[in-house]
Amino acid sequence: MRVKLKQYIYQSILRRTLFLVMTCLVLVGSIISIAGIVNANHEVEEIFDARLSQQARTLRTLVTGSIINDLNLSQRKNFLDVIENSLNNKTDSSTEPHEYEHKVYFEIKVNGENWIGSSHALISDLSNSKQGFSYVESHDKSWRTYHLISKIDGRDISVLVAEREDIRNEMVEYIVLQTVIPQVISLPILAFLLMLAIKRGLSPIAALANEISNRNPKKLEPVQISPLPDELEPIQNKLNDLLFNIDDMMAREQRFISDAAHELRTPLAVLKIHAQNAIQIDDLADKEKALNELEQGVDRSARIVAQLLTLARLEQGKPVKDEKVAETIHLARHSRQCLAELIPLANKKSIEITLDVEESDNWTLTISEGIFDILMQNLISNAIKHSHQCGSIDVILTQTDTHYSVKVQDHGVGVQGTGGAASIKHRLIERFYRDGSQAGAGLGLSIVHNIIEKLNGDLLFTDTFGGGLTVELVLPIK
Repeated sequence: MRVKLKQYIYQSILRRTLFLVMTCLVLVGSIISIAGIVNANHEVEEIFDARLSQQARTLRTLVTGSIINDLNLSQRKNFLDVIENSLNNKTDSSTEPHEYEHKVYFEIKVNGENWIGSSHALISDLSNSKQGFSYVESHDKSWRTYHLISKIDGRDISVLVAEREDIRNEMVEYIVLQTVIPQVISLPILAFLLMLAIKRGLSPIAALANEISNRNPKKLEPVQISPLPDELEPIQNKLNDLLFNIDDMMAREQRFISDAAHELRTPLAVLKIHAQNAIQIDDLADKEKALNELEQGVDRSARIVAQLLTLARLEQGKPVKDEKVAETIHLARHSRQCLAELIPLANKKSIEITLDVEESDNWTLTISEGIFDILMQNLISNAIKHSHQCGSIDVILTQTDTHYSVKVQDHGVGVQGTGGAASIKHRLIERFYRDGSQAGAGLGLSIVHNIIEKLNGDLLFTDTFGGGLTVELVLPIK
């Protein structure tokens, strides 16, 4: 039961806060009440003691005057009645006795003899109380006494005034009840008002929860609540960061699917050509050659898929295990191999591909072989797509002290519009952008641009002299 109650309280911020606030209020209120009761008890003691002292001194003054006037027994009796009525607040004999009448006691002695005293039976235990204030137990009751002893005109005058302790206790109990009962009654009211106030204070959390509930995979825009409390601002910022990361991750996944579909289109087209050649050729030697090329094309397609997965993992900032991300290749030699594999695709449009390489012994480049294949495949297939039937494509490799340059020139329709290719570079590298009526998804140059950025290189676009587009890869040597 205790565990369930604790769970019920702490499962709600409202209930938890209300419980903690009320606990603190009750605790502080109890401490203040106890301190007030202790102080009230002390003050009641002081007031009642002061009254006892005042009564004793008043009696002594009256007795002194009576002794001086030498009253007889009858006069003493009348004097006693006046004093008793005064001490017990009785002004008329017909009035009902006061409830405290038998709880107050006084006694006056002159030279050790009882001179006058309370009308009820004398309590010998009180007569023996010491001078000043003291507590005396008599007849199972506790009395507070004040004993005043003085010497006047050669006579020893003893004035004893006593009061039952329960008179004081009743007064303290009354004060306690008057203090505690309003507090106890006010607790439910205070709890209700606090609940409303806390619920109002927690309303921004409810607004934040409502905003979050309205988000879905197709709607991941940032959460914006205004005005937002300072305590919730870090939560909103972290939540928006998370939503941004999720949206970015989903975009990367979609981009990977698009890239994979795009990148596999060209290898599959080449594979189809090799397969058709293997079927149509009767000569065994040529058929074996076609099958070998088909096998190489399958390996190349598998390598491209692996590199796409590697790129996707690198883009997400994840470590790539068991993947050869970077290796040393011979740029000129590997370019020839890439062009040779794409010749069947160019032959379908009777396009001639030429490779122009500067004479140099140093064509070493640190790059993944598969990544370079993706670059060349996209540039060449893009050039073939936009070249005329029976056209030509020129691939030019140059180098400087700091970088290599790979230019792919086609002599097709080029970029439509004014300003040339350089003026719309930002459009050419957009995903799904297609210039003119050519078929395709418009992903090739966007993929190339993303790879070049990761290699800290550059991608340049210029118009080919006489018509067409020249795309240049600038790859840093180091």
